[in-house]
Amino acid sequence: MIISIAEASKRFNISRSKLYRMKDSGDISFSKRLDGSMGIEISELSRVFGATNHEREDATKREIKKHNLETENVYLKKEVEALTKSLKKSEERLDQFIALTQEQNKRLLLTYHSDRKSLWHRLWGR
Repeated sequence: MIISIAEASKRFNISRSKLYRMKDSGDISFSKRLDGSMGIEISELSRVFGATNHEREDATKREIKKHNLETENVYLKKEVEALTKSLKKSEERLDQFIALTQEQNKRLLLTYHSDRKSLWHRLWGR
């Protein structure tokens, strides 16, 4: 990416006149921008001056963000484990409840006696 001479001056904290002197001495090369004006490739500036404060800040921010994401990932994995254990316990309790309910239903069916007489008894009175 080609940036303007003024932008390069700001980013690398170097005067524009020094950039022009460096161009004249062959220490740095300029490039033509799409609009026809002169500029400098960022890669050329990085080659000559190293990383800018802005680039170092970006790298630091990326490292901090990466660390935060890794920390959040560990936390979320632990949370998923805890929720999985809780779900398994709930499923076990549900299975126990179903088994108890089925057992109680069997007992109720065995002990249920109807007061109603069958149709045969009602019709013939026996």
